[in-house]
Amino acid sequence: MSIEFDCSEIEDNIRALLSVFDNQLSKWASSECHGLERKMKLEAKWKNRTHEARKRLSASYKNENGIITITLAHGVDYGVFLELAHKKSGEEFAPFAIIGPVVRSEAPKAMASCSTKVRDIMKELL
Repeated sequence: MSIEFDCSEIEDNIRALLSVFDNQLSKWASSECHGLERKMKLEAKWKNRTHEARKRLSASYKNENGIITITLAHGVDYGVFLELAHKKSGEEFAPFAIIGPVVRSEAPKAMASCSTKVRDIMKELL
């Protein structure tokens, strides 16, 4: 003898819960990226010649099953030069670096903000 149960309602509810969680986390990540990109563009230490290097700094995110990855990037070929060239012994970053310094200063804040957001979402959903 076998007993069967219809679990489709539970499955639908779990999927809905995960969808809301993913959407809320993506909204947080998008907002975080806007702030990081703005900070990079404002604090870049180089002189603007064509304005392309500053204009093409970017922050983006990827959400894969609730795992958020934020990427900061240069959009110009010579971005690597700005990040690495002219670094002197004992210096943490090169003089025109912007990605490294922003990651160093903002990552702890972003991690704390993400933890708070996850807790808030869980409280809201449960």
